[in-house]
Amino acid sequence: MLRLIVKWLHAAGYCWTNAAAPQVERMFLESTLELYGRFQEDAVIRENLLFAARPWGFQLTACRSPVAIWQGAQDRGCTAAMVTYLAEQMGPAARVHVVPEQGHFLYFDIWHEVVDWINGLAVHVGPNMQDMA
Repeated sequence: MLRLIVKWLHAAGYCWTNAAAPQVERMFLESTLELYGRFQEDAVIRENLLFAARPWGFQLTACRSPVAIWQGAQDRGCTAAMVTYLAEQMGPAARVHVVPEQGHFLYFDIWHEVVDWINGLAVHVGPNMQDMA
């Protein structure tokens, strides 16, 4: 049954992970099916609305620290346009890295790029990260 659902979702253009990580996609789909099988849609929608609608307690435009956002181009839940808007609000310190062949869970395949970016910050800023603020 799960394979049929995965096949249908891929045919519809949904891609959460790279095909190189089928075990991750399987875990995601199993947990999603369990979530919706328990009729938790209202809770998910409520949490998403609260996240998007409530003030975060700070202004994105006040961000002065370097920020990098990796975005899977095939992610249909959190789109590249959404991430680009977020980065634009943060100003010149924010960078968006769109990964063409990835979906929502791209971090399983590109985590080394994220770590390299963080390590690069440590080299440029030094061990005292307070200098970034």
